[in-house]
Amino acid sequence: MTLSAIRVVVVVALVATACVPPPVRRVNRAALVPRLTPSLVDGAPMAQPFELAFGAASLAASAPGPGEGDAALEVPGTQLAGSLRVRFADYASIALGYAAGLDATARPIRPHQAPVDGGDAVGVGTALTLAVPVAPGWSIGVEAGVVGWELPWIEHSTCVANCPIGEPLDTTSEGRSVVMQGSFALTPTFRRGDWTVFASATIKNQPTIEHKDTEYGVDVSGDVEGGPGVWLGAVGLSARLVGDLRVSAILYAPLERGPVATGPSLATMLTLPLGPRRAP
Repeated sequence: MTLSAIRVVVVVALVATACVPPPVRRVNRAALVPRLTPSLVDGAPMAQPFELAFGAASLAASAPGPGEGDAALEVPGTQLAGSLRVRFADYASIALGYAAGLDATARPIRPHQAPVDGGDAVGVGTALTLAVPVAPGWSIGVEAGVVGWELPWIEHSTCVANCPIGEPLDTTSEGRSVVMQGSFALTPTFRRGDWTVFASATIKNQPTIEHKDTEYGVDVSGDVEGGPGVWLGAVGLSARLVGDLRVSAILYAPLERGPVATGPSLATMLTLPLGPRRAP
């Protein structure tokens, strides 16, 4: 075959391929996403150079329901959190944290959505906190953070038009997507002796996935989206137990409607400061 003939064959093949209409698929998706939680630290300056914290970012959590949009989500009832905070200036600290939304405690927001069985939602992130004294006993915390979540999802697909010959009409795909979640919080705090009282306003984006959709051609969906920002309000109480060990309880709830509708939830944390205490 001559070079000119080869070129003609290639051009004809490309034109024929371009003329074939893409397959049309109807998809049904769902994903396990983290429960929205507020800032889990008070706004008081760190008295010691290190802090270890661990607890449940959601413990007594209300049942989720559908919110704004057409999302199909599972939300953990129990979500664990841990962090190491390091003070690097008089009133500044940086934290490295880990979080896990337990699949065994997850509940769907819709009764007939596809179940997600891809394991826990896990996240690793960092946060920068400034705790500025404003009056005796009073301070205001400002926190900005980001968490990279690995979230399981499932997608059921049915070809309804232009279906490729020899391929099944119904397919199911599963996977895990990495989604970034940013947050910003303001936390006024009052500390006196062993007791600390604080409140916070936190904005954080809610990862989500579209429930039903129509796809044309190559499937590029299935990934979880970052989702809209949602404001949360919280009030908390912290007390010193033994030595420097502190326990805190935080009651929080969304202040606006996002992809998931939830009511009040409770977080509990244990915090252990480490290192020499700074001079008063």
